[in-house]
Amino acid sequence: MNSTHWPENSFEDRSSVAYGVVAFLLFLSTISVSLRLWTRKMIHQFGVDDWAALLTLILIIACGISITQMTRYGLGRHGWALSLDDRILYQRSFFVSLVLYVVTLAVVKLTFLLQYYRILSVSRMRHIYMVMIVLVIIWGITQATFALVACIPLEGFWDPRVQAKCIPNAHIAWYISALFNILSDIIILVLPIPVIRKLNLPGSQKAFLIGIFSLGFLTVAISALRIKFLTLRPDPTWSNFDPTLWSLAELSSAITCACLATLKPLVTRLGNWFSRPTNTESVAQMAETEDNINKLFLLEGLLTLVIGIWSVFVMVPSPTQTKAPWRPKGWFTEHEEKIMVNRILRDDPSKSDMHNRQAITLKMLWESLCDYDLWPIYIIGLTFSIPAGPPDQYLTLSLRQLGFDTFDTNLLSIPCQVATTINMLILTWISEKVNQRALLGVFVEVWLLPCVIALAVIPSDVSRWATYALVVVLLSYPSPHPMQVGWASRNSNTVRTRTVSAALYNMSVQLQSIISANIYRRDDRPEYRRGNRVLAGVASLNIVIYATAKLYYVWRNKQRDRIWDAMSQEERQRYLDTTADKGSKRLDFRFAS
Repeated sequence: MNSTHWPENSFEDRSSVAYGVVAFLLFLSTISVSLRLWTRKMIHQFGVDDWAALLTLILIIACGISITQMTRYGLGRHGWALSLDDRILYQRSFFVSLVLYVVTLAVVKLTFLLQYYRILSVSRMRHIYMVMIVLVIIWGITQATFALVACIPLEGFWDPRVQAKCIPNAHIAWYISALFNILSDIIILVLPIPVIRKLNLPGSQKAFLIGIFSLGFLTVAISALRIKFLTLRPDPTWSNFDPTLWSLAELSSAITCACLATLKPLVTRLGNWFSRPTNTESVAQMAETEDNINKLFLLEGLLTLVIGIWSVFVMVPSPTQTKAPWRPKGWFTEHEEKIMVNRILRDDPSKSDMHNRQAITLKMLWESLCDYDLWPIYIIGLTFSIPAGPPDQYLTLSLRQLGFDTFDTNLLSIPCQVATTINMLILTWISEKVNQRALLGVFVEVWLLPCVIALAVIPSDVSRWATYALVVVLLSYPSPHPMQVGWASRNSNTVRTRTVSAALYNMSVQLQSIISANIYRRDDRPEYRRGNRVLAGVASLNIVIYATAKLYYVWRNKQRDRIWDAMSQEERQRYLDTTADKGSKRLDFRFAS
């Protein structure tokens, strides 16, 4: 296609999304398998299924690398905007990722089946497991062979200049393969349920195991979702973006699910360590596991180091500085860079007042500190989450005091963490849709207030499940923290103030953690009624603070509206051309509230 006739969206680029998703999924897979192997080593049991999990991780990393190569050569961009050489390199990387995908999918299924054979191997099920293992191996070999003979010679798969004979209507075979994949996934996930139900385990542990394996249906859902993308389309580098990332997500979720069921010993040991009260005996017991804890800290440090080194090579200084010795072509053409810079500056002209390497001077720092229009947000950061802080910090100890054992305590702490994450995302999305922050902050405090009041007055002999339900509702609150970070950034309107305000807001949040850690006191335990009354008072105070911040910003906007509306068009233009006001001090700027 001639460049003069390209559509307006020709320079759309989703490559940054691809890099981010690949990094997250590889990180998730690596953490899952590492914890699995650590747990198996800790209990001195290492089986064939663990080696299969390790092989799966290696193959998933290889898939991730091939997808980054696809992204480098055009994935997430329109094919007509790419050179022929890039399209050929993209197609070759796609072929490699295709072969790796089918092999990895077979190996991860084998991981599940070998795991069943080891831990759920009752006599009547062994034959079923072996039959499924053989079928999966045959299926994997068939799929890999089909991919390798899709075109003869093989170069014809990725190079249109090579005369090759390719299998006609190959997409039909991929549909059949996808259906078999979904069917086999369902069978593999259902296989252990009858055996688990008959195990001599407490009901809660049976439910936990079944729940863990049921998470594998997420993989089935992803496989089903991929089917709609199998239709051949004229712009493969763009249309393959979603199915490629969903394929990697399918592999990552599958190995994560396979690893979760093996982590009970690690969860129990860590739970015992974190759930102990602080007394002399527990300190002595903790020393027994100090070596294991140190090893975990070492593992965490190594993972952080790897991510840091990887970031040096992946992160770029700016959209116009993406070239490097290991990335000679960069991410964008010169034309694309000009388009990006113009779109960014049109979206927010305040981003042009400093460049990305310019340091903030002491004068700039002082001006940012003296920007009193941001002080309400800093005050909010100092108190907004205090009502939920102590109950969250004391959750595991409180559950132990309610009579739950270590394993159940760790399981029962999961729902509120999942719920608060989901609610936080929903609240942040709503704040952008309705363009409100302070009122949503009031909503959060109204969520917290009745919960902490109930904790302060609830009878001592109430059911432990009722107390747990109350704590779950409290800790499932939608955290306004991300919304408020964006609020401070939006009301800064200069690069220097935006930088300083983010740091000051974060400092106020850290101070809040120190304050909340001192509300529950030793002489108030185990029910902490006085502390909960204090939390109720802080929640009430927060409602007043949010409302005051809302009124302040509305008043400031009306103040400026009166001055701005009184100006003629010529006076407004003269002001815009000659004013020395900067950032949020400009008369044409309006505060978000």
